[in-house]
Parts: sequence; C-alpha cells; structure tokens
Amino acid sequence: MTDLELIELYRHHDDLGAITALVRRYDADLRMMVRRILRHDEDAADVAQTTWVRVLTALGRPEHEVHGIVRGWLWSIARNEAIDRLRRARCRPTTGMPRGLDPAISINDYSAADARLVLAGLLDALPAQHREAITLVWLRGLSVQEAADVLGVAIGTIKSRCARARTQMAAAVSRGGLITTALDPG
Repeated sequence: MTDLELIELYRHHDDLGAITALVRRYDADLRMMVRRILRHDEDAADVAQTTWVRVLTALGRPEHEVHGIVRGWLWSIARNEAIDRLRRARCRPTTGMPRGLDPAISINDYSAADARLVLAGLLDALPAQHREAITLVWLRGLSVQEAADVLGVAIGTIKSRCARARTQMAAAVSRGGLITTALDPG
C-alpha cells in the first residue's frame, strides 16, 4: 500500500494497522535522520516520538490535507522538532571524531560496523547544513527535489551543499589515508 492509502485508511476507517505500517516503514530512518541533527540517541528517540504525536494530531484534524510525498512531510516535521529542541537547549553540535578511531587505518581493515563509525565521524565533522543535505540524499534516498522540500531550500542549494559535503569528506578521508573512491559517486 502507498503511504497516502495508509493515511486514508487511518483517517476514514480508524485503522490502527495502517498507521502502524506507516510507523514501521519510516520510524528507524526518521530516528537516524534526527540523530544526525541532535547527535544524541535519547533526544532523537524523544523527537521521533513527538513527531509521530504531531502526525497523529494533524491526521485527526479533518481540515488537514496531506498532499504529495508523505516521507517529505514526516521529515519536515521531524527536522523542525529537532531544530526546536536544539534551540531550546541552546546547544551547539560537536564536530569531534569518535573515540578510538584511527584515521590512518586503511578502509580494508574495517568491518562494516567500523565503516559505519568512520562514516558517522565524517558526517559529524560537516557543518550542519551540509550534513543534513547529504544525509537526506545519500543515506535516506530522497531525491534532490524531496530534500529541497524537506529543508525548505532551492534545488541548487541542495546540490551545492551535497557537493561541498562530498569535497570536505573526501579531503578528510585523504588526510587520514583512507580510500576516497566511495565518496565520489561519479
């Protein structure tokens, strides 16, 4: 079933299975996206939960219409919630590499878990705007247009942020002696 069909089932037939399917479809990715913004698992879980409460509240209002891509709508709500949390806490995200990471080790010496740790470190070192753009496009699979809609910016802005992120990540990898081909999608 499509996202819009699930929403319609929930709204018009009180089908909790439909909303459960939607939550199962997007919750893990939504939490990871929020985690990239907040850099804290518990805060990300709180924001994800708040996001779903806001979604259910919006769907409960008869005048609220869901148009277009549901995933983009969910990401926008979650992103705004995460940014609001950052503002309330008046905190700044850190840019440090994970403890115990030796950037001079060859990528061939890493397991998949280590590779994810390296990627997380590279992403964490990016400015927030670049990290958001590259996370939405590369890791969440949104199109450039969808990412632009989620972030409320022009398509060209997403393209330039992704390009800058790739350049910064490739430079960081090169300084550490890691293979850079994975960062150049062609």
